[in-house]
Amino acid sequence: MSFGPLLRNQHSSTPSVVLLEVRDRNEPATSDPIAWVLVSRHEAVKMHPADGRVLEASITLSYERLGAARGLKAGFFGGSFSAFGREPMVSLSSSSPGTPGAIFLDLDGLRGQRIGRYLFDQVVAWAKRWPEAQVAQIRLRADDASDENNGPRRNRLYEACNIEFDYEGDGLKRAGRSRPMRAEALRTVNTWRVNISERPAMDWFNKLVDERFALQADTARLRQALKERNAEVRDAEQRPVRWALVQLWRQVAWRLS
Repeated sequence: MSFGPLLRNQHSSTPSVVLLEVRDRNEPATSDPIAWVLVSRHEAVKMHPADGRVLEASITLSYERLGAARGLKAGFFGGSFSAFGREPMVSLSSSSPGTPGAIFLDLDGLRGQRIGRYLFDQVVAWAKRWPEAQVAQIRLRADDASDENNGPRRNRLYEACNIEFDYEGDGLKRAGRSRPMRAEALRTVNTWRVNISERPAMDWFNKLVDERFALQADTARLRQALKERNAEVRDAEQRPVRWALVQLWRQVAWRLS
């Protein structure tokens, strides 16, 4: 796992490991962070040995919520590109070209906090590197929309990126299939920036190490102070008259100073 910047066509990109600082979407300017999510980005490319054309590529965004005591706290989003077949194809849900995928994110207490939007936005931006590629069909399943809020939230995730669907069934938009489109028509959505901040992971780790060293130094000072206090108590118990005279002298000296 690399902590440095990835280079794409001599352009510096997002660090391969970032920390997401998440604030409440309803009070992003005033609330303290409600969660920290570590995101690791891995890209793989298979190129033609003769002319350097990209034959296959994939992106995997692995995420893990830090400090979560219980419940689901980790998962991944993925995308892929393949130049094989009748025409190039990109998938927005699978890291394996030609393999059906799915998007699933259920972090306890963080539904609707735009973490899924952030992850999907990274995949969409990556897929747009191949503007002429067809976007693999996305199938919406009715059982993924059993929750009255989850279905509309799922649909908004896709539709905001300019993906249109032919919905099936009872008009509740719980199931359907995406219409054909090319990657150039995809739209990135940066609404996640309202309540999510990207922090370089190394900066955060360095801060933790600095805080640990500072805590160790404070602990050492407290231990030394306690040791000196215990020695003073033992001296008072063993030689109470001398100890009382010393305390009296200190008070007189302080008042005269």
